[in-house]
Order: sequence, then C-alpha cells, then structure tokens
Amino acid sequence: MRLFVAHEIDEAIRNRLAETIKEAGARIDGMKWVAPENIHITLRFLGEVEDPSVERIVDALEGTLSDADAFAVSVRGLGAFPPRGSPQVLWAGVTDGAENLVSLNDAVESALEPVGFEREKRRFSPHATLGRARRKSRPRGLRELIAGQEATEFGTQEAAKITLMQSTLTPAGPIYAPVRTWTLK
Repeated sequence: MRLFVAHEIDEAIRNRLAETIKEAGARIDGMKWVAPENIHITLRFLGEVEDPSVERIVDALEGTLSDADAFAVSVRGLGAFPPRGSPQVLWAGVTDGAENLVSLNDAVESALEPVGFEREKRRFSPHATLGRARRKSRPRGLRELIAGQEATEFGTQEAAKITLMQSTLTPAGPIYAPVRTWTLK
C-alpha cells in the first residue's frame, strides 16, 4: 500500500488553485497537472508499505498528532523545483503556518524513525504541488507564470486535521483514500 502523511487543503483554496492550473494548462505544455481534489501539503511521503506495518505507523503517529495544536495556514504565491534551471515541479507556497508545518514534519519524522523510516535528507519546504513535468519534458513558460503570481493569495485556513493517506496509482491519475485522520487540538 502506497502511503503519505498530509494536511488537506480546504475546498475554497483548492478551487482557487484549480483556476491557476487551468490557466497554466492552457499556456504550458509538457506538464502533468494535479487534479484539484488531490491538492494537499505532504508532510511525509512513506512510499510502498506492507499491510502489517500500517498499524505500527498509525500507532507511531497517534501520540504525536493527537497532541499537536491546530494553527492557521496561508497558501500564497507560486514557485518551482528546482529553483534554478529547467523547472520540474510547479507549486503553491505556504506563508503563515510554514514554521508550524516544519515543526509538525519534524515531529512526524521523529515518530516514524523507530518504525523504520529514515529521516528525509532534504530540508522540508511546505508547499502544495500543482504540476510536474512529464518525463523528458522541458516545459516553457513556468518561470513567467511564477513571476506573475509570486504574491497571489490563494487563501487561509485552519490546519486542524492531518491524514495518513493511501495513494492508488491508476492510468487516469492517483486516487487518494484516508487511512486515518487526526484532529489537532
């Protein structure tokens, strides 16, 4: 089972991001766009996990996420990975609440280490992925799109729930299903 830990973005913000995806899709070739209902902020991608390990993962996250406090998250502006050269990922950034998400990511990483998940080597950067370059594609126009929307406010919401999500890959795109959701205090 393919799993990740996520903060789900509310519908109003997803709708604004979907408008950006629609606009970008009309102007930029070579990208695979994220379905609006799948837009989220990944706290930790776990990858393929054997079914017996799922209960251990849930147990490991239980105390960490049950004791965490809710906070506000603002989604603002666009960016790309890598920051220089040919962009491969278009994302919407997080301003308010970014430090809280970094702390929550660190807590999730710590909780999962005893279960056998090594800490990510890359620094965690809170964002919502909007699109990825197709294999061997060099999309043109992404940098111009980003420059025009660096300060665009997509909305603010309360980060009140964190979900362990299952991702089933299909030819039409991934299908997400919650495995367990924690409500923050």
